[in-house]
Amino acid sequence: MCSSYGYKASPYLQAVIAICEFALGIVRIVVYFSPKPAISPTSVFGTGISNGTDISSPLMSSTQVMAAFALDWIASIVPTFMAVYITIFMLIAACSVCVACLCITKAIACKNSDTNGSGTLFRVLCLMCLSKPNHRCVSLTCNCPCYKARPFLRFQVRLGLSAFFLLLRIIAIILYASAKNVSVYGAQMAVYCTASVGLLLLSMGLDLYQYRIWWHYKPDGLYKKCRCLCCRQHLHPSHKRFLPIPLLGKFRDAKKLGDRPCEFTVSGGCPNRSLEHIVSFHAFDFKPLRRFQPGKDKTYIGFHQTTTEAAIGISQEGFRKSMKPPQMLGFGVYFARSFADTEGKARAAGAFIVAEINMGHVRMIERAQIDEVRNTDSWWKEFDTIYLKHEEEKRDEFCIKDPSQILKWIMVMNDGRLYRYGLDQEFANTHFGCI
Repeated sequence: MCSSYGYKASPYLQAVIAICEFALGIVRIVVYFSPKPAISPTSVFGTGISNGTDISSPLMSSTQVMAAFALDWIASIVPTFMAVYITIFMLIAACSVCVACLCITKAIACKNSDTNGSGTLFRVLCLMCLSKPNHRCVSLTCNCPCYKARPFLRFQVRLGLSAFFLLLRIIAIILYASAKNVSVYGAQMAVYCTASVGLLLLSMGLDLYQYRIWWHYKPDGLYKKCRCLCCRQHLHPSHKRFLPIPLLGKFRDAKKLGDRPCEFTVSGGCPNRSLEHIVSFHAFDFKPLRRFQPGKDKTYIGFHQTTTEAAIGISQEGFRKSMKPPQMLGFGVYFARSFADTEGKARAAGAFIVAEINMGHVRMIERAQIDEVRNTDSWWKEFDTIYLKHEEEKRDEFCIKDPSQILKWIMVMNDGRLYRYGLDQEFANTHFGCI
C-alpha cells in the first residue's frame, strides 16, 4: 500500500516552488536595476577587480537585455501571482497568531483561563491550510467543469502554458548570455534565469504526477508490496487502463457547461466509440450504441460489474467463464448494455468494466426462449454469443462463450486508494465554478 502524502502535499510543493521562483525573480530585479561597480569582466558573479566607482546599471541601457528581462517576467507571471497570494496568506496567518498570543498572554496575566478565542483562531488557520479551494488558489489548478471528466485536458492546458513559459525563459537566457557591453551582469542574469528553469521543470513534473494519478490510476491490489516497478503485477494484453470512479458518467452535470452529458445521451448512436468516452459520458446510459443487429455489428460494447479484487484478477489473467448454475443464458461471460443495468444482475460490486467485444456468430433470443440455453453450453458448438432481446430494450444482455472475444477493456475502480488519496473529494467545495 503506497502513501498518499506525495499527492496530498503537491499543492504545498507547488507553493514552495513558487516562493523560490519569486525569490529568484526579486534577485533578478535587484541585479537589473541596481547601480553596478565598474569591474573587470573576470567573474560571472562580479568578483573581479573594482575601481571603486559605481555606474548606472548597464543592463538598463541594453535593448537586448531589456527584451530578455521583459520575456523573463512574462514567463514569471504565474509564480509571481502564486507567491503574492501565499505571502498575503502568510501575513494574515502571522497577524492572527500574534493576536492569539496576545490574547493568551492577557488571559494569563488576568488569571483568566478562557482561551477559547485563540483556540478557535488556530482551528480556523488550520482549516484554511487544509482547504481544497485554498490549495487550488496556491497551485493555480482550477476545477473548471470541463476538467471533471477530462484530466488529460487539464494536463494539456497546464503543459502548454508551462512549455510556452519555458520557451520564453530559454530565449531570455540566450539574450542575457549573448548581450554585449554589459560586463559580467548579462551572464549573471542568465545564471539566475537558468535556475528558475529548473524550478519550472519541477512544477511540470508535479503536473505530470497529478495527471498520472488520475488517468493512469493503479489500485493498491495491483502491487505485491510497494508501488515500485519490481512489485508491479503483469497485466493482460487486452487491459487498457484503470480509472477512478469520479470520472464515471453518472457524475456528469447537465447544468454545468463543459461537464454536460454527451449530446447523444438521449438519442443514442454516439459516433465516438472510444471506451474512455463511453465510460465518462455513457456508462449509465443504455444507448451508447443502438440495439445489436446481427449482420451489421461485428463488435459491440458490453458492461460488467464485479468486486475490486476480482477486477484486479481480470486485469492480470483476463475474464473467466461463469460455469456454475444458475446461469440464465448458459455458461460464459455476461455483459449488459450499461452499468445501470448491471446493478440488478451482478452478483458483486465495487468495480465497473466496459469492454469492446467481437460478437462472432450471434443467436438472438427472447424471454420465452431462455430455457433453451439456461445452464448449458450446448449452444457453443454453433454460436459464439447469445443475445437476449428483452421487451424493455435497456434490459438487453448477452453472454459470450470465449473470453478471447473480448478485444479490450477499461476498469473503473472504487477501492481504498481512491479515498486515501482524496480523489473522491477532488471536486468538492468548488467555488465560483472553478476554485
